[in-house]
Amino acid sequence: MIKVSNFDKKGGVTVLPIVQAMQLLSTAGYEPLGPLVAQREFPLLVKKQQVVSVAKLVNPDNIPVLQRLKQQPIPRMPRIEALLTAADCIVSVETLINGQTLADRLATQGPFSPEMTVRVAQELLITLQALGQQQIVHRDLKLSNVMCYRDHYYLIDVNAARQYHAEQDSDTRLLGTIGFAAPEN
Repeated sequence: MIKVSNFDKKGGVTVLPIVQAMQLLSTAGYEPLGPLVAQREFPLLVKKQQVVSVAKLVNPDNIPVLQRLKQQPIPRMPRIEALLTAADCIVSVETLINGQTLADRLATQGPFSPEMTVRVAQELLITLQALGQQQIVHRDLKLSNVMCYRDHYYLIDVNAARQYHAEQDSDTRLLGTIGFAAPEN
């Protein structure tokens, strides 16, 4: 049996976020194709008008970053196509960068030449500079968040990204991947 609802503290029925997400996607005209990662419901591959995209559940703290990236896309990053919201659920729909992670590429092909390393670094630095110009800190830069696609390198996964606030001297929420978290954490 699939569980689609919970009872809230007042005895009312609430719909689980995954069910809400599927309803949001359906209402917006997206057809689910299947999970992007085995054994997980999200991120989810979706299709609309023959275009395949990635749908992700979003933490409300990440909305300002996603709205900014939707309004001002960054080169060599997935484009935010839509932000869908319901009472207890937010879903982002992003372009699919259907490539190989930098981690996988290095594992299969071995280390890059010094020239190739410089090229990859330059492409990533252009992307990071564009993020910095928008006052966004990625906070989870790692080999598995860099996709190799059509001989270019794309920075993906802004789930840990936050707006930079000069007046704050620390970030109270620790986010990112252990061993790869931003230095300010």
